[in-house]
Amino acid sequence: MNFIVGKDIIPHTDYKQLLDYTDDYPVCDHIVSFLNQWYDSSVLTYDFYTSGSTGSPKLIQHSREAMIASAKLTENAFNYVKGDYALLCLPVNFVAGKMMIVRAIVSSLNLIISKVKTNPFEGVLYEGKIDFAPMTPMQFELAKDHAFELLNAVRVVLLGGAPVSNKLKEETQIFDSNIFLGYGMTETLTHVALMKLNGYDRQKYFYGLENISFNKDEHDCLIIEAQHLPNKILTNDIVALFNESNFKWMGRRDNVINTGGVKVNSDELERELSRHLKENFFISSIKDDVLGSKIVIVLEGSVPSDKVNELNVIFDQLKLKNSKPRKVYGLENFIYTKTGKLDKIAMMKLIESGQYFN
Repeated sequence: MNFIVGKDIIPHTDYKQLLDYTDDYPVCDHIVSFLNQWYDSSVLTYDFYTSGSTGSPKLIQHSREAMIASAKLTENAFNYVKGDYALLCLPVNFVAGKMMIVRAIVSSLNLIISKVKTNPFEGVLYEGKIDFAPMTPMQFELAKDHAFELLNAVRVVLLGGAPVSNKLKEETQIFDSNIFLGYGMTETLTHVALMKLNGYDRQKYFYGLENISFNKDEHDCLIIEAQHLPNKILTNDIVALFNESNFKWMGRRDNVINTGGVKVNSDELERELSRHLKENFFISSIKDDVLGSKIVIVLEGSVPSDKVNELNVIFDQLKLKNSKPRKVYGLENFIYTKTGKLDKIAMMKLIESGQYFN
């Protein structure tokens, strides 16, 4: 296993040399800090924090054995082998980045270090083939527009950390890369289920990795049971469950808006609208004395009058009368968490304070 920084190759046994690159590659500092823990036999558990996109960040602890088992599941799922090349373009202070380091150790992968920016290839000077590259949908979007050839040369691209729009799913069809969407969370040490997005064998539903089974509770929320985890994971994700291995993600239970007694799943609504809107947007709600909650749509950028008319036409065409937003807001720039998720909580606070276009 080697680290590749720029054009330099550093054996993993000399990982502390990465500190010499922190000016240009700040992630190297986090890598060394994590590896100091990993090679310390007295450390039995590792701390992870959730992204905070749905509330305050939570502390989750995992054992070394669970992390190694999770890494082996990924190796088996994507069939990479010793000496293959993987890209690290995710923050190492969260689970996705840490697990990339563990996968590299467990599978003896060469780990290419990027500057961990919105462009996943920023700082990458390695010119060979990349076998495995997990990234967020936002990073994929930027690479698609600004680093298409590099992205298209990756053997397996794994998207995760945020939902993928129908529009982005359609855009993956032009790629030679095998592009997957992962389902997982900090509590499961990233993905426990996958869905292939492109190619003749693309899929419509998630399938579980080996030794992972699924059930659901009385609210149709997914329950995950994995051999490498000590306890069942009760999620807040509403699913259509087909069997113990396959499910369709419908949205989060806490994203269901009760407006005048009608329940609207904002995640489903966003997926439907993504086919018709080019700009970035999200669906949310604000308190209303009559309806309880009032559906709103937030766009990135200003909101010209013809956009409001366009939205009305779209909702009428889609026969989404009960889901039609009562208000359209615009924000100059969308806010994202450090893991690339839309920070809807922060943006709705801006709107509540009057910092918006309308």
